Amino acid sequence: MGQKGVQSIFLGLLILVISAAADVKHLNIWPMPKQVNHGHGSLYLGNDFELKTDGSKYPDSSGILKDGFLRIIDVVKATHVIDANFSHFNPSLLLKGIHIVISSPSDELQHGIDESYKLNIPAQGTLLYAHIEAQTVYGALHGLQTFSQVCYFNITTRAIVVHQVPWTIVDQPRFSYRGLLIDTSRHYQPLLMIKKVIDSMSYAKLNVLHWHIVDSQSFPLEIPSYPKLWDGAYSISERYTIEDAAEIVSYAQRRGINVLAEIDVPGHALSWGIGYPELWPSTDCKEPLDVSNEFTFKLIDGILSDFSKIFKYKFIHLGGDEVNSTCWELTPHVSKWLQKHHLNSSGAYQYFVLRAQKIALSHGYEIINWEETFNNFGNKLSRKTVVHNWLGGGVAQKVVAAGLRCIVSNQDVWYLDHLDTTWQDFYLNEPLTNITDPTKQALVLGGEVCMWGEHIDGSDIEQTIWPRAAAAAERLWTPYDNLPKDTAQVAGRLAHFRCLLNQRGVAAAPLTGPDTIGTIESKGDVIIVESDRSADVRDQKVPQSKGKEVVSTCTPKEKLYHWLREAVDAHGKTSELDLPSTLSAIAQSVRVFLKKTKKKKKKRRSHLANQDSQVVTSDCQDSHPGEHVCSSSVLLEPAFPLHPNSSDGVSGFPRIESNFNTTSLNPKMTSLSSSSGTTTIKKVTAVSAPQWRQRQERG
Repeated sequence: MGQKGVQSIFLGLLILVISAAADVKHLNIWPMPKQVNHGHGSLYLGNDFELKTDGSKYPDSSGILKDGFLRIIDVVKATHVIDANFSHFNPSLLLKGIHIVISSPSDELQHGIDESYKLNIPAQGTLLYAHIEAQTVYGALHGLQTFSQVCYFNITTRAIVVHQVPWTIVDQPRFSYRGLLIDTSRHYQPLLMIKKVIDSMSYAKLNVLHWHIVDSQSFPLEIPSYPKLWDGAYSISERYTIEDAAEIVSYAQRRGINVLAEIDVPGHALSWGIGYPELWPSTDCKEPLDVSNEFTFKLIDGILSDFSKIFKYKFIHLGGDEVNSTCWELTPHVSKWLQKHHLNSSGAYQYFVLRAQKIALSHGYEIINWEETFNNFGNKLSRKTVVHNWLGGGVAQKVVAAGLRCIVSNQDVWYLDHLDTTWQDFYLNEPLTNITDPTKQALVLGGEVCMWGEHIDGSDIEQTIWPRAAAAAERLWTPYDNLPKDTAQVAGRLAHFRCLLNQRGVAAAPLTGPDTIGTIESKGDVIIVESDRSADVRDQKVPQSKGKEVVSTCTPKEKLYHWLREAVDAHGKTSELDLPSTLSAIAQSVRVFLKKTKKKKKKRRSHLANQDSQVVTSDCQDSHPGEHVCSSSVLLEPAFPLHPNSSDGVSGFPRIESNFNTTSLNPKMTSLSSSSGTTTIKKVTAVSAPQWRQRQERG
């Protein structure tokens, strides 16, 4: 084979590799679907974009599908005023709507339901419709979310465009449990903020809201069977009625999200005794709850009875962590009870947890407990127990070896209140570490990121959750083999998703400080590259090829071919600066391979930055005309700062608290939720990163 033949083969292989890499790079979908195929065409959403359900077995009597469709259209169109003159559009380039076919008539939402979907968007035809096929309505909702992420506002046409058609996406989640915990005891979260969190969860395809409703600091939820319990709330206004709870469950369910309610017993329950002091062993021992008092278990039974009418998820979380039971032995009547039942304080802890489990089982629930219960008496737990790992790695492996199910939330990498934990840490945390047996892997239901509430409230919860929670969301959704081992490969796509959240009204924090991300535009026969100051690409025309310019109508593969051939064949005639650095490097490799030139050492101006602050620039929206979402850049190191305007980053983030003009019901708890008569901005305080690392407790 001659040199030209070798050159052609080599160039062809390079083009295939580069094209595949470019396709992945420009797939701004989060989380990444299981299988994706796409083309290079474009369609526009018609002015009367509609929902069709012909052939679907799902009746949508509750309106879940219709509402989901309307929400997606709203968020897609919310970024700009749609002011296109559709009479000037070629009808063959207009999508008339989306056709959804669902196999199951049921809209029951429960653990383990089928969440798979198939999305197809054609490139040509008459009366064009996108198509979604799903087993359940909740799979269809996921398909709609993915559809929304391939829609963009075109600044030139003033219409919504779908690039890269035709699309064929086949998708399903890797794990059935993909959770986010919120804590409404340490700081009260308004109902509207909880709904905003639920909306943002749906964008990332998270499907369990773990509601840590009550804790030692406050008891904000109404319990009809025991109405004095919410005397433990911070104030009258910082309460949730039972109707509020039902509204949260319904709101989440209509977005494909289950609500997991938690009461953390026997520890973390001091606030229970504000309304019912008999639950305290003594005034000097206010937690754990009194194990010797039958009223304690009668009250737990009443709570779970009321819960069963509202919280329909099959699981209930009973806590069971951080129980300091020594004061039981120091309280005379409890100590006497222990002696009568031949128990020490450790045995009483086991007795309490197992009895609470039996009560939950009697109400039809399966139980989730924090991992201390497994660490102390794992062989005694109900076989319907799911162990919630939080203390560190390696626990899931032991849990599944014992034949129990597990949820992973190890605090060193999936606790959102640990502000020094980067999004890269969140992304790389693998729930199945050292679990290779498929039967054991199946016992890991999934994972959960935890937004504990000691230092956040409605003013900063969103930016503390996002975008780091999204990194975990992709880990829990995308097949393991599709997950890059190098987080740099997803940094631009995550930055794009963060900007998408901003567009949708979610106050997601930047991955790093402000900067400008470029877009690539095609205008006539000129490729215009808008880059930030760290890039080494300049506005330029595509190199000539045999006297004919490679115009914008060429396919990406054709452009690559001409670029590479020009770079190789015209070496010495064309400046290296006329080419993107990647192609220059490839061209040089080709020349070395063909022995056309000797490799020269050369400094690359914009690639010698300190690696501790290396910036990876990426289009925040997509490589299409005029489709910026926001300005951003992706910093691989150091860690993600909570507040974008804080120059102190992690070690000095400002905390702002506002005081409610309400009467305190719980004077013992006012230190965490002040109730003075005016609204003030308190002095900005700094919380150092090492403090978060040193804390072993959740709270």
